Amino acid sequence: MNEIQGLLLNVDAPELMSGPFHDSLPLSYACDYGMIFIRSKDGISHNPLEYSSYEDIALGTQVLLGTVQRILDI
Repeated sequence: MNEIQGLLLNVDAPELMSGPFHDSLPLSYACDYGMIFIRSKDGISHNPLEYSSYEDIALGTQVLLGTVQRILDI
């Protein structure tokens, strides 16, 4: 989420540098890409204990929608 989207949704949205290359490396050869990260309880991910609240999942969905709308210039 960029800073403008964060302000519009009234959330603190730091820009993160991440290394999930296993998810994105194949795409990087064909196009630019971005990832939307949502909070996970205790920072646990890719594990059966991973949990994200419905509110955080909904917020991530709003970010995705806003991103697609911006790309399509709607």
